[in-house]
Amino acid sequence: AVSPGGGAMIEVSVTPNIGRFLLSPVHTAILMGARGPLKTTGTYYKLLHLAGEVLDPAALPYRVIWVRDTWTNIERTALETLKEQRQKGLRIDLLDGGREADVPGLCHFWFFGLDRTEDADRMQGFTCGVMVLEEVAPAAGVATGVPSEALGLGRSCIRQEGVPPRMLLTFNPPDEDHWVLSIEAVLAAAGLKRFRVAKWDIPPGEKSRWFRHLAAQAQDAEERQAWMESAQAFDDYRDETRAFLEAQGRGDLARRLIEGQVGQVELGERVVPWFGELHVAKAPV
Repeated sequence: AVSPGGGAMIEVSVTPNIGRFLLSPVHTAILMGARGPLKTTGTYYKLLHLAGEVLDPAALPYRVIWVRDTWTNIERTALETLKEQRQKGLRIDLLDGGREADVPGLCHFWFFGLDRTEDADRMQGFTCGVMVLEEVAPAAGVATGVPSEALGLGRSCIRQEGVPPRMLLTFNPPDEDHWVLSIEAVLAAAGLKRFRVAKWDIPPGEKSRWFRHLAAQAQDAEERQAWMESAQAFDDYRDETRAFLEAQGRGDLARRLIEGQVGQVELGERVVPWFGELHVAKAPV
């Protein structure tokens, strides 16, 4: 339960690791896990909780920039999760075709997809309190990832008066040599030595185990049944997705996206033996 901005309490049930991430006071909070364990939802509620740390009411709603590799992927993940929370009763207003969102009195979001040069350019003129980098690691064509340079560009924006500076990073397990696994060195190279880092690695299946724990704590049969059905639905999702990926010969993706393991993705043969500017679109396709 959190009381953002000293207002009404918001009760939300999250898994243990998501809860630790939500309440962490560190500058840079990092959340890694397979698909579906509430990473994006946990990030939204952490942002609401951070509003309670803003001591000057004049600084509310504080400003957030949310960055991902492409605008399309923002629509598929961040905005869909936001809409789900709105259906559950959280007051959220979508603005400018979903490129902005507002939680009245608490925080205001701007969403950036780095597939558009103008979006990256627009970040340079922003002033905010918090930056979110979502899915910084690529996932074999499903996403291209976010470059480490976004840290420096984003930090130049994090200077809103009266708001504790924060950077939040979420992602599926990356390649073994991805920059986010050595985040402390990257932050130091970017001149961000004061930013303390905390990391949470969500164990696979934690979400369904937590749902079963909530079922055991339920006060009535209907609530107990609802949590058990949610737990089984998530287990079925993991089992079916794993089976499909392995049937397609993509055990590497199953280990990363379902089991939450860091490792190299197996790439197929090149479709084109050479690659150059000729193959890069000059504008969004």
